[in-house]
Amino acid sequence: MGQGRERRRLGGRDPKARSAARARALGHERELARRSGAAGGGLAARSSPDPLSSPSPARDPRAAHAGGRARDLRRARAGDQPWAGGGVLRGRARRARARPGLDRAPGASERHAWERAPVSAEARYARQAALDVIGDAGQGRLGEATALVVGCGALGSAQAELLARAGVGTLRLVDRDVLELHNLQRQQLYDEDDVRARLPKAAAAARRLRRINSAIQIDEHVADVTPHTVLRLVEGADLLLDGTDNLDTRYLLNDAAVKVGVPWVYGGVLGTEGTVLAVRPGRGPCLRCLFSEPPDASGLPTCETYGVLGTAVSWVAALQVTEALKLLLAPPREDGSEGGSEDGSDDGSEGGSDGGADGGADDGANDESDGADAGSDASTLYSLDIWAGAVYPTRTRRRKGCPCCGERRFEFLDARRGARSTRLCGRDAVQVSPDRPRATPLDLVRLAGELAPHGELRESGLLLELTLGAGAHGGKRLVIFPDGRVLVMGTTDTAEARSLVARYLGR
Repeated sequence: MGQGRERRRLGGRDPKARSAARARALGHERELARRSGAAGGGLAARSSPDPLSSPSPARDPRAAHAGGRARDLRRARAGDQPWAGGGVLRGRARRARARPGLDRAPGASERHAWERAPVSAEARYARQAALDVIGDAGQGRLGEATALVVGCGALGSAQAELLARAGVGTLRLVDRDVLELHNLQRQQLYDEDDVRARLPKAAAAARRLRRINSAIQIDEHVADVTPHTVLRLVEGADLLLDGTDNLDTRYLLNDAAVKVGVPWVYGGVLGTEGTVLAVRPGRGPCLRCLFSEPPDASGLPTCETYGVLGTAVSWVAALQVTEALKLLLAPPREDGSEGGSEDGSDDGSEGGSDGGADGGADDGANDESDGADAGSDASTLYSLDIWAGAVYPTRTRRRKGCPCCGERRFEFLDARRGARSTRLCGRDAVQVSPDRPRATPLDLVRLAGELAPHGELRESGLLLELTLGAGAHGGKRLVIFPDGRVLVMGTTDTAEARSLVARYLGR
C-alpha cells in the first residue's frame, strides 16, 4: 500500500513523470534545508550539488538517486548526518568498489616488492655524500677502503657500526673474547640473544653488521693479536682502529703501523673520560712520541674496577671514526710521499694546549676539524670528559729520538717487550708475566680492595688469590704474586689468560 501511494504521488507508472516529481520533491527539500541552514544549522552549504542544474534532469543519472539524497537531507535535519550514516557517501563507496582494481587488497608481492629491489648506493649514502667534506668522489674512496678494527668490545663495536653505515667497503674485525651480559650496558651492537648463544664478539659483530649493510665486505677473525699475527692482519688495510683494552696491544699496533706505514687511530675510555689520537706514520707523532714507555699497568684502574659510562664510549668511538674518515678521505701529498723524515729530525715537543682546561668544549670544537691534520706534520691529542661536557685538545709533534718512529726500533713487534704468557706443563693453568721486572712489589692489600666485588678473595701476604664469581669465566682463579706474575687457573688457553689479566689487572 505504501509503495502504491508513493507511485501515485510521484506520477503513477510514467517514468518521466516520476522523475519530474522526484526532482520537484528534491527542490522542495533543498529549499527547506537552505532555510534551516540560514536559521543556524549551515546544512545548505553541506548539501550535494543541485542535479536540476543539468539541462536534461530526466536523463541525468544522478536523478535516480534523488529520493535517497532527499532522505539524507531529512536525516540531517534530524541530526543524523549523511556522511556518518551512509547515504551519499555509501553510494559513492559502492561505485568506487565497483571500479576495476579496487575490489582487492594488494598482494604480498606488491606490498614488499621494494624489499627485493637492489639497494642503491646513491640512495643509501645520499645525505653523507651531500656534505662538502665528502662528496660523491669521497664516498667512492670510502667504498674502496679497508679498515681493520682491533677489538670488538665497547669501542670497537661502536667503531665497526659507524664505519659500516658510512660505507667503508671492507671491514676486518679481530677479537679474542666472548660476549657476557655486562657487555650490553655499553656495547650497543649486541643483544641478549648473542649473550645466550655464547658468541665470540667478532662473530656476533659480523653477523649484525651484515644486516645493517649487506653491500660491504666483512671479514671476522676470532683471534688474539700478537707479535706473530699482527702483520698478517694489518696486510692490505688502509687504516687501523684501536678498540683494545690493554696497553701491550696498543703499543704492538703502534709498532706494526709505523713499520708498515699505515695510519691508525688510538682511543681509550675509562669512567666518563676518554682520549683520542690519530697517528700518521712519517707525518706526525706516534704513540711512543707521547708516551715513550708504557705506564705500570698494575697500578692503573680498569673498566672492571673503575667503571665506564656508555655515553663516554659512544663519544670516543665517534671521534675515532671521524678521524678515521678524514684519514681515508685525505688526498695523497703532491710529492707522493708520506712526508716527514724517518729519523724523526722534524723535532718538536708535545706542544702546548690549544684549549686546555680553560678552553673547554668550544676550543675543542674549533680544533676538531684539524684533528687528523692532513696538511701538516702535527696531530691533535684529544682528552674528553663527557660528564663535564669538555674537550681538551693538545697540539703534538714528533719527538726526536722516539724509539719507534725515530730510531725504528719495534720492540713490541719483535716480542722483546710486552706481557709473556706460558702454559704450565701438566697443569690446567697459564702463567702471564710482566714485560720487565717491577721496581717495587705490588700492593696486594690495595689490589684486594679493588678486586673484592669480582669474586672470592684470599690474601696471605705472599700472594693474592681471586676466584671469579658467576659469569663466562666463573670458577677460574687468578693467583697474583708481588712481582707481577699471575697464574690463571682453570684454563690452558693463553689468549683467555691474557684477556683475564688485562681485564682485572690492566695489562
